Amino acid sequence: MSDFKNDAAAIYLGILLDEAKTYKFDGRPISDMQRLLGDLSGDHFPEGPARQLFEAAESLVMAGTFPIFGAIRASRPELEGYARHVTTLARSESDFETGDFVVAIEAVKRDALKRDVKARIEEAAKLFSAGDIAQADERLRRESTVTPGRLLPLRQDTYASNSLDGGRARFIAAPWKALTDSLGGGYGVGGTYAVTAVIGPTGHGKSTWARQQVPYFLEQGHRVLYFAGESLHDEVLQDIYSLTAGITKDMLRMRTPIALEKYEDAYRYIQQFRKGLNVVAGARLTVQKINDLARAAQLDLEADRLAGLAGEDSSLMVIVDNLDHAVHKSARQSEWEAYDEAAHEFAEAASHGGWALMLLSQPSSEGTNRLGPAYEYEIQGGRRVANSTATILSLWRPIHAEHREAKDKNGEPHPCSRPWVAKRKCRANGQPDQLAFQTNYTGLWYPEGSRPITRNFKTGDVINPDVPAF
Repeated sequence: MSDFKNDAAAIYLGILLDEAKTYKFDGRPISDMQRLLGDLSGDHFPEGPARQLFEAAESLVMAGTFPIFGAIRASRPELEGYARHVTTLARSESDFETGDFVVAIEAVKRDALKRDVKARIEEAAKLFSAGDIAQADERLRRESTVTPGRLLPLRQDTYASNSLDGGRARFIAAPWKALTDSLGGGYGVGGTYAVTAVIGPTGHGKSTWARQQVPYFLEQGHRVLYFAGESLHDEVLQDIYSLTAGITKDMLRMRTPIALEKYEDAYRYIQQFRKGLNVVAGARLTVQKINDLARAAQLDLEADRLAGLAGEDSSLMVIVDNLDHAVHKSARQSEWEAYDEAAHEFAEAASHGGWALMLLSQPSSEGTNRLGPAYEYEIQGGRRVANSTATILSLWRPIHAEHREAKDKNGEPHPCSRPWVAKRKCRANGQPDQLAFQTNYTGLWYPEGSRPITRNFKTGDVINPDVPAF
């Protein structure tokens, strides 16, 4: 059955025109066509040709005429091109079952509700920007078609300078309990705790750290908006699928039957969450562009929440891979000023916008040369960038032989000979932690003494061998 994500209004109209032709040929009564119109009205369709075509079809049916293509062309010749378009689009939906027209009708209603909610949010945002929060909230309550009691979290999450829901800070849990506890609840959503920086030298697994957590976020009902400045769109998705399948890029490149089967299973598994995952890659990213797209994604999530298409606890995780590709220094700026400005703008947008932000970044030269996880002030951009973040995680993985074989002065393995995740800063939980992690042949991170998260793609079970203490 089609989910009508492409264009619900256009697909419905195309099916309606196709069915009109079939009904007329079969000699069915015009009342059957009235049933296919359901309880829709022109207001359910976006302004423009979609609304005009529906109203034209409705008028023909009310006049006792089947709204076939020829009748539409005769009554509204200016709609001929659009009528051809929707008919072609509907025919591409080969899995649609004619007898279940309610699916198409409900899809149109769903999109109409989302448009209505977005319009109300935008109207309220204008009032809010003028400082009239009470009037903005009242506008939402009075004019929206959804339950008024559900609007308070919307106003707070979307516009206010905090992420409080009933007085509680909100978090997106990490896949590992020890890390979630160490962060005081997970990755902060909006407000004071919104920005988490993940730092580590090139090749130490920052992208893997972020991408392997994407399926977990999606499984929990959250949305993910992933920006990759140095990768192609398909490369990012392929990496997510491969990590979910537990195979390496080399295994996939060799196209062994087992690797291909696992990859295909992971691909199909992730597809059920694809509405929640958007990847922007290969573009010249700027802070403004990233923040604008994040606001649009947050707005879409809020509309889906109110329309009942997303959970009340669902949040948006924005991942920027990495900060260096979003910083563009002007002629009048020093490098540090450019980083400071970018970090401040990111923090302001996430704090006020109500989403979680994960910034991947290189450490400074001092941090890169350190044997072990870099310190918070060694993030690229220095202390000013560190001050704009709520949490800083520093990754270390011994990728060189001299690191893996290093010994301390007592002849014992040096701390740099093993992977670490060091919590260098955390507003939600100031207790410093250095968590022992491991990485396997695929590059996956997981707590020491545990195993990587695995998934049974046939049953949908997620096996997370959580180790309480390590």
